Amino acid sequence: MKIPDRILNNPGNLAVALRITIIYAILGSLWIAFSDNLLITIFNPDTIPDYALLQTYKGWFFILLTSAVLILLIMRNLKKLDKSELLRHQSENRYRAIFENTGTAIAIIGKDYTISLVNEKFCALSGLTKVDIEGKKKWIDFLDKDDLTKMMEYHRLQKKNNYKTDTNEEFRFIDTRSQTHHVLVAIAPVSGADQNIISILDITKMKDLESKYLRAQRMESIGTLSGGLAHDLNNILSPVILSIESLQNSVKNEYEKRLLHIADQSARRGIDLVNQMLSFTRGVLKEHITLQPRYVIKEVIHILHASFPKSIHINSNIKKNLWSISGNVTQIHQAMLNICINARDAMPEGGELSVVAENCVIGIDNEKKYPGIKHGSYVVITIVDTGCGIQDDIKDKLFSPFFTTKEEGKGTGLGLPTVSHILTNHNGYVNFESTHGHGSTFRLYFPALKWKSEKSDEHLKTFPCGNGQLLLIIDDEATVSEMLYEILKSYNYEVLTAKDGAEGLATYMKHKDKIDLVLTDSNMPFLEGDKLIQSLTNVNPDVKIFLTSGSYPTNKNMDNFKPPIVGYLQKPYTTNVLLSQIKNILNP
Repeated sequence: MKIPDRILNNPGNLAVALRITIIYAILGSLWIAFSDNLLITIFNPDTIPDYALLQTYKGWFFILLTSAVLILLIMRNLKKLDKSELLRHQSENRYRAIFENTGTAIAIIGKDYTISLVNEKFCALSGLTKVDIEGKKKWIDFLDKDDLTKMMEYHRLQKKNNYKTDTNEEFRFIDTRSQTHHVLVAIAPVSGADQNIISILDITKMKDLESKYLRAQRMESIGTLSGGLAHDLNNILSPVILSIESLQNSVKNEYEKRLLHIADQSARRGIDLVNQMLSFTRGVLKEHITLQPRYVIKEVIHILHASFPKSIHINSNIKKNLWSISGNVTQIHQAMLNICINARDAMPEGGELSVVAENCVIGIDNEKKYPGIKHGSYVVITIVDTGCGIQDDIKDKLFSPFFTTKEEGKGTGLGLPTVSHILTNHNGYVNFESTHGHGSTFRLYFPALKWKSEKSDEHLKTFPCGNGQLLLIIDDEATVSEMLYEILKSYNYEVLTAKDGAEGLATYMKHKDKIDLVLTDSNMPFLEGDKLIQSLTNVNPDVKIFLTSGSYPTNKNMDNFKPPIVGYLQKPYTTNVLLSQIKNILNP
């Protein structure tokens, strides 16, 4: 029964059976047509009494002969069929393996876009099973609505060009979790069927990397631009700060003191803005000390009470026995204030702002509760507001430089990027939670030292004076040079000035035996930087050079500076810091 079944139940086998039948019929017809004549020719019927018996033997011989031929034909064709079946199965398995394991999501669709077959990659991308998709879902059900027209046009053009156009189109694929995937789609016809095969490559991660790469390029460009701007702005602000400090010591009128205070605050705001730009474009690290965050937080809260509108109620809860941290006071100040100012702007009609500080230990077993944060001990500063919250569609842009939701002229877009960079510089983390219309919560994680240590940051009450030492100032900014001349003269120093590197070298060669210290900008015209330092060293190997700069130096750590460089100051600086460092250099 197996042979008839194999023949009748397979179109290919049926064709073979038909061919065998035809051959058998031809052989039978030829035997019937010629066998009697052949028998009469060999044997005379009139002379053989048993001629009828001979005819019977002829029939049995025909049956035996044709049966043997029939069996040989069947066996031969069955071998061919077996081989063909094997090749078909191998081909089917090969193409199924390719279909399932090609690395891209694949779907076969009909004229009405109904999906008839998908692979596991498509199921993983869509979030559905084959049972949920095949025969039930349409290809266009997974497309972003804004891309439907584009997809229809793509199908039409591919069909018009007989699917010979070797192009992939980018679309947005929406899975069952309503997540958007950026995908590349290629379409081709299925041979012998009125269907198309669609190959889908998920490029979401690639798009994210591309976005990060473009952002890195923008940041590099911004860093180059900001370095030049910082140099110029710091040179402009240096004489302003120094002039205000000098005037504050001599002015007695309260009204004039208030004006000077306003000017001083504005100049320092300009300095902070320059430092914000540099901090996230160049990764500038400032000196860290061991500090107790309680005092920094209290100072920030005091500023909030003094400057925020009364319609905003400020709560604070600073837990006892906070661990110490290693950090920069100014940067922690800045990070907290940036978040609090955003919270204030999110509550124009008033609300509640809460600041909580506490110790937190993140163990290996509960890292999932704190995504992206390594296990360890932290001091966590949590800032909560009851403002308008953050919309979901802008949350991923929140820490992007120059992105702001504020009105033009009211926001720089540097606040949160600076916060993120400050936390990175402290080996910490920042995260947030927000529901639109229900406020926001920001958490700042600072790695804890877990022992109590306080370091006072007392400044000298009086400015240190010199003992008549001769200083050479080399600076191409006339206002800076003039201001330094007046300040240093008033604090008992003798001063020479030069407007560029060449003039500075000439002046030093003339007075080299009398000059105790050279104050020079690191970027000078005519004879700049390393060349000026090398030239001064050639004149006097024991020369002492005090570098200043309007932009951050290549070597940010003073330990990297070697003689003849004995000190470094970043512009703008205060009179006290300048005089203190000069005093330490000349009178160690």
